[in-house]
Amino acid sequence: MNSARDPADQGELLQLARELRARFAINHFKRALLGHRHVPGKAQGDEVFGVMERRGWQLAPRQLRGHPNFNVLGWIAFRLTQRSWENWFGHQPLIPRQGKMAMLDAAALSVLRWRRPADGTEWRLPANFYLDAVHGGLLSELLADSDASAPTLDLLFSRARAYRPLSAWHLHLDALEVRAFRADWRGLPWRAVVDVACMRILEELHRLWRPGNGTIYGSLSAKSGRFWDLKEDEIRTLLERFSSPEVAPEVHFLGDRSPNWICLGVDTDIPPAYTHHLLFALGADRDFAREDRLAAWAMDLATAALVANSLAGKDQQALRGGRMFTNGRILASALDALMLAESSEVASEGDHEVAHLTEYRLELRAAMDLTGGDWHMAGVSALGDARRAYRTEMASLGIGPKDIAAFAACTSKGAPRIFRGQEPPW
Repeated sequence: MNSARDPADQGELLQLARELRARFAINHFKRALLGHRHVPGKAQGDEVFGVMERRGWQLAPRQLRGHPNFNVLGWIAFRLTQRSWENWFGHQPLIPRQGKMAMLDAAALSVLRWRRPADGTEWRLPANFYLDAVHGGLLSELLADSDASAPTLDLLFSRARAYRPLSAWHLHLDALEVRAFRADWRGLPWRAVVDVACMRILEELHRLWRPGNGTIYGSLSAKSGRFWDLKEDEIRTLLERFSSPEVAPEVHFLGDRSPNWICLGVDTDIPPAYTHHLLFALGADRDFAREDRLAAWAMDLATAALVANSLAGKDQQALRGGRMFTNGRILASALDALMLAESSEVASEGDHEVAHLTEYRLELRAAMDLTGGDWHMAGVSALGDARRAYRTEMASLGIGPKDIAAFAACTSKGAPRIFRGQEPPW
């Protein structure tokens, strides 16, 4: 399941986006189940079914385990056959049916558990996690059948506002699909559909990452050491700056999870339409981009890159081909180069990523200057870490560099898109 499509064919690219949804789901489940034994893109049927059976025996009540007709896989709702599982990883894989994904969700509810890095609490996947990843998504919601003879933009906006992605992966799959979408829908031009979809994705990213009250920061670990590595007298001096002792612990506790907004030069009231600017600017805070904070930021930065390029509507070469650049196009070009474009094959195997950042240093530097943040400590280091973290995550889900590059290089039919809106507020 690793063949990329010719980006020149928009129908093929949209089909690839749908295949990547299925590829994500089955690899994600297998990675969660097998841990370090997971091999991306391989069925590993014997290991998967063996682990599922052992988990089932561990979870089943003693009375059931002693019954001669006890079906342990059925008891944990894993009713797939090994043949069906292995066919999903074949050379010509089929998109798993909705019923099969519902079975996978039921099994995941039984056997998959995690602990949050922030507080160690146990959590499970949301209901319909895999079903929605394969057969749901933002475009599916927007373009669902309607009784209206001629759907309006108001209908699209209403559906967009009601949409709630189940995870950062789901939102990223949405952005991939939107990037490939170039078909008018029941009288509405494709540009209108893309605009509505992109704005909804940016709104969700803004809800997570906005300064001050972004919802993602409370779920991140607080292990950067910016506060706790200080000496005792330094801590005391720092605490004395607060007028109320009750305020200080909370401020430091949350601050250790959130970026240094002063360093980033980001206004606290930055609107959703410029969330991709905010996410790029996070690269200026070198201390923030570590551990689970790096993983979360990298995935959403790649999502923002897809959105920025969907709005700009240019392929990689055209973005860099003109003499006149708006701020939006400068950033779209940098995000495309940073997160989506494939590494040069000229360099040796170990130097691909270093050579890639060097090759696109002008695009990156232009975007860094645009943000107004203080980059002298971070340079491109954190940005390079984000690229590696994102591509490592996608590779572990069976999605390779060529698959990602297909969406970076895709071209739009008709007139090129133009970035619309005011300049960023910095």
